[in-house]
Amino acid sequence: MERSTALFDSQQLYTKDLQMELDLKRSTGRDLAYLIIAVIALSAAGYFGSDPARQVALAWICAAVGVGLLCVLTWRAASFSFNKWKSTQLYKAMLKALDGIRQRASDLSPLKALIDGSTVQHKYRDFAFYRFYRDYMEGLLADAKLTGQESMELKAVEGLLQLDEPSAKTIKRWAFNKTYLAIIADRRLSQEEDENITRAKEILGLSNDDVQEELETLRTLREVRRAQEEPLTPIQANAQLAKNEVCFHQTRGRIVKERTLRSYQSGGQRYTVKDMAIEKEGDFYLTSARILLVGAGVTTIKLEKVLNMETDIDQNTISLDIDNRKTPLVLSVPDSYVVSAKLNNLLRRSESSVMPD
Repeated sequence: MERSTALFDSQQLYTKDLQMELDLKRSTGRDLAYLIIAVIALSAAGYFGSDPARQVALAWICAAVGVGLLCVLTWRAASFSFNKWKSTQLYKAMLKALDGIRQRASDLSPLKALIDGSTVQHKYRDFAFYRFYRDYMEGLLADAKLTGQESMELKAVEGLLQLDEPSAKTIKRWAFNKTYLAIIADRRLSQEEDENITRAKEILGLSNDDVQEELETLRTLREVRRAQEEPLTPIQANAQLAKNEVCFHQTRGRIVKERTLRSYQSGGQRYTVKDMAIEKEGDFYLTSARILLVGAGVTTIKLEKVLNMETDIDQNTISLDIDNRKTPLVLSVPDSYVVSAKLNNLLRRSESSVMPD
């Protein structure tokens, strides 16, 4: 119960950062060393040249070293800026060629010609490739699925770029996560969406370990879909049930109640700090007729008495409005989304069974 299993926690509200290993920043450590040496050399040149009695030749040598290092620093900065500009231009040209690929049914010859004719070299060339591949992957999965044609095109593009495997996988995981978040935005997973995201994972060559968090949520959403669309599957309960009573879910559960910890005033406004206090705790059972909480005593809630249900999946709580009860009964369970889907199924079935002909 202490481990949060909320379906949408703070780590899944935002797309994961795309951390590419390639870094186009200059080596500030080397530049700093050059600068320090240059300052020392110029200071030494001033010291030795300030008095004719000292070694004038040594002053000239120190001055030459200092000026030379300053020239090296200037050249490095200019070279970095120029090559970074060339890298950006190559990246933009590749994106333009990508538009042509879409119009010519995956004809990669313009992109190949652009890559072969490029004069951008080394890490600057790689950086342009990685930026292009990132945008290409994002566009490829924009519709949350991959067709057979797109799968072949992806392999051809990867063959042209020749990316190193770790960086390519990082981008694939990032693109998969963006697609996954778009699919679960409505907190539902249709059969078509399920098939699309599974196929995308397979085509991208991602293992279960690569997208473990996403798969855990998808598994929960599949269970929710089955609970909403299919007859519930009975399970063996570790509690004494009535005749013809069937159990459909078992977990740990609590009955909780909101309590005020403290109140204070700040800036002319009144604030209240609240928390959830545990009233009862034990084994939770959802059956065909009732909700059971078996711990220090047994709490029974008949399904026919439940008037309304609200679920807070981030807090893992289910609030029940019960007939002849003034305040809602709040249940805390680690898998609230699955429990609420099954409970909703049973409540719908209960309502339909009492509707007049």
